[in-house]
Amino acid sequence: MLCLLVDNNGAVFVMTLVMVSLLAILGATFASIVTFEMRNANWQLRRVQAFYLAEAALNKGIVLVRNDEDWSTGGDGSATHNFPGEGVWYYLYDGIVDANNVALGDGTYSIQLQNPLGSGGNAIDIKAVATIGEINRTIQIRMLLSTLPGSSVFAWAIFGSEGVKITGSANIDSYNSDNGLYEEQVPGENGNVGSNDDIRVVGSATIAGNATCGPDPDDELRITGSAHITGSTDPASELVDLPPLDIDFPFPPSGQLKKTGSGTYTLTDGIYCFTEVKFTGSYELLIEGDVTIYCESASFTGSTKITVNGTLTVYCTGDFKCTGGGIVNTNQKPEDFTLYCTGGDIKLTGNSEFHGAAYAPNGDATITGGNDYYGAIVAGGELKGTGSCEIHCDEALMDVVDVVSMEGEQQVITASWREGY
Repeated sequence: MLCLLVDNNGAVFVMTLVMVSLLAILGATFASIVTFEMRNANWQLRRVQAFYLAEAALNKGIVLVRNDEDWSTGGDGSATHNFPGEGVWYYLYDGIVDANNVALGDGTYSIQLQNPLGSGGNAIDIKAVATIGEINRTIQIRMLLSTLPGSSVFAWAIFGSEGVKITGSANIDSYNSDNGLYEEQVPGENGNVGSNDDIRVVGSATIAGNATCGPDPDDELRITGSAHITGSTDPASELVDLPPLDIDFPFPPSGQLKKTGSGTYTLTDGIYCFTEVKFTGSYELLIEGDVTIYCESASFTGSTKITVNGTLTVYCTGDFKCTGGGIVNTNQKPEDFTLYCTGGDIKLTGNSEFHGAAYAPNGDATITGGNDYYGAIVAGGELKGTGSCEIHCDEALMDVVDVVSMEGEQQVITASWREGY
């Protein structure tokens, strides 16, 4: 009996040891998994942080290189101050120090430049390297300097390649922003309207300028009601070629920029890519410096406004909408805000106010209601001005270099973007 009891106690002891061992193994495994997941999460976080740091450094490089008047001259205090010759990487000079292992936040960044062999000063590579902990992220782009053919596309108050329709009490005239605000001048008669198709002027609309329809015998200028045109009504002698516009994002979009209610959101010098830009309520988009925005769509509704202290260029692959009583470009200098819609339409409705130059070679444009438009607008589709809208052509835009097409002038474009080199 005693022997049996001892045997049973031994079995229980062995089973207990087995259970304890299993629990210890399970605990160690769980602890190992938790430790791994924590390390992986921290690693992923540092990777994301390093990418955004590299992106910020790249934007800094882009701005400084754009402001550099000569990419192949060293020793002049510009971004290419350290230029050693073509085919050699060198550190960008930011006006104070070389951009080499510059501390920012929890990491460091470096910006290097290289002039490709045979580029003759017309191409430059920018490489941004960011380090956070043991994580390195590298982004590289190539920028090109190219000469553009043709003449300014902003030679009209409005141009609709597939037709123009002006109705209601719409009024079109001109002024020159170099001489001050529209209200401070006697309205001019360079509010020219053009099309490669028909032009219809209906109701009591007034065009203080020329109305030039397409050159085809079937194209016509139709005037009904008490509508009035002060200038020439002769058709065009040939079709107007609108330069194509196919712009790629220089880097992947960072998501949506959506603001509602009231407040101010500020963008400073640089290039920004978003999937959507949407401001509602009375929110303000404040531009400080020279800013370029790439987006898939943009809308400003309510009493939102865009304040430009510098210049703003927007490339929109979809629709651009401004509705309600908002103001686009409160400094009232149209040349400081340029909108390029590469594939969508431009819609300005309500009592909004717009100061800028807009180009949509693949879409329509609509200006309705009591909208006040200062500048010039060109559409590859149909252009409509209805209601009591006021369109005031800024004659100064005819002398401003635009990035689409100006003979003898040069533009800086982003030719490629890649990560990990």
